[in-house]
Amino acid sequence: MRSLRQLSSGSQDQDLNPETTAGDIGETHLGLDDIRGSPLSWCRIVGIHVIVRNHLGEYVVSGLSVTQAVAMLGISVVCLGIVGRKLFMPIPLWFFMVLFSVVCGFAFCVFAFTHTFCNARRMQRYMAAFGNVPARVGRGRTVMSGVCYPMLVSVATCLLLPEWVMALPSVLMTSAVPALLDAYMVYFSRGLRDKLQNLAREVRRRDAWTTREVSDVSLRWVAVTQLLKEHNKIFSLTLLLRLLLTLVQAMAYLIVLWATTNKILSCLPVLAVTFLPLLELILRLFHLCQSGEELARAGEGVVAGVRCAAYTQPAASAQQLDLSALAARLEAHQTRLRIWGMDSLSSSTFVTISGLVLTYLVALIQFCASERMDWVGGDQQGVFRRLNICFPEDAQNLTYRPLTESMPPLPALLR
Repeated sequence: MRSLRQLSSGSQDQDLNPETTAGDIGETHLGLDDIRGSPLSWCRIVGIHVIVRNHLGEYVVSGLSVTQAVAMLGISVVCLGIVGRKLFMPIPLWFFMVLFSVVCGFAFCVFAFTHTFCNARRMQRYMAAFGNVPARVGRGRTVMSGVCYPMLVSVATCLLLPEWVMALPSVLMTSAVPALLDAYMVYFSRGLRDKLQNLAREVRRRDAWTTREVSDVSLRWVAVTQLLKEHNKIFSLTLLLRLLLTLVQAMAYLIVLWATTNKILSCLPVLAVTFLPLLELILRLFHLCQSGEELARAGEGVVAGVRCAAYTQPAASAQQLDLSALAARLEAHQTRLRIWGMDSLSSSTFVTISGLVLTYLVALIQFCASERMDWVGGDQQGVFRRLNICFPEDAQNLTYRPLTESMPPLPALLR
């Protein structure tokens, strides 16, 4: 880690050099905590980010942020128990599917806050080694998608389905926390992307090369790849569980939409509160995969620039040999966001997950018609009375039974 700090400090000095950023007219480079509107401020409020910079300019673990994270973890655990308990009660099947996605969201929140504690020290070292990033990294769709869209979903739920007023905190929390965590991960990956893009622009601008300049580019590349390695250690497991959560929730919402066959016009509120979260999942998944694709393309841009520079040098010269050797080393270390060491995050990840969801949905449609399933379960009382008309009932074949009713009695299990 000491060598990582030395390399990153060297790359930080180069990023602040006017010659390095001459191609970016009017672009300002700031520290991670100095950028206004960055996701770090929002994530610190909800307890996802617990690192702050003190008056000495050092990154430390904030006691206040840790307290907020503990409070959010406690709330998530309590809500997970309360909402998860309802899965074992006699509820309609369609509501079971909606509630199951909320339970998975709370389970992911518990993991996110626990993971924050486990990686606090590693995150502190990571931010200290990161250096400066362009001020534009913290702006745009990441914060908007993490804050505004979950609030839109909650307000739409309240207006369209007054029966779900008590569920609004659950809808908001299970939507906002994963969305902010997405913005949190994208923020750092875009910082790495911009470091690589600055390096690629500098490589393309140079016409004459010396051995020292080739070594300079190599050191900056090593600094970024070391940061990326640390990034993958911190976020790879979170990224895997985030993709699994998206897969499960998308399947649940699609199944509910598929089952809504009765009185479509009168069931528009149900369709809306199911379609809006599904649309949010699709947009966030695309945005997350796009960040991985941009980082990979930025690394490929550096490799292409070095190879192009090698072709412009005199044949068999020391500069050409050094640049060719550097290009070979760069190609051997790809800049990829890893999904728990199994695969890399890219645009193909979005296509793969979308295809998997659609495949299971098509299989469900082919082998089981929604009219043959009892989505209501005979429950016509309480808050479900107005909404049950949207789903088939009194099926003859497949009938949903609560988990407590489907389990055999305890004496039978002990025999």
